[in-house]
Amino acid sequence: MEIYFQGEAHGVARPVDAVVNAQLPCSKATPTPSPQPTGINFVELLEHKHQQLTPEKQHDKHAEDKDKNKE
Repeated sequence: MEIYFQGEAHGVARPVDAVVNAQLPCSKATPTPSPQPTGINFVELLEHKHQQLTPEKQHDKHAEDKDKNKE
């Protein structure tokens, strides 16, 4: 059977034996390229978040210490 696409011949199809085809060794896959860096540095994001939260916690703790000293 010939394969045509948009009026152009693209090749000849042939029947495939599924059992034999399943036993054939697969061709070696090409190595996948390493992923590109996203530009997101999660360590820096966590440090920044920690720095933002730390002064608030220290302020709250300082206020609690003053309240305890008043009693």
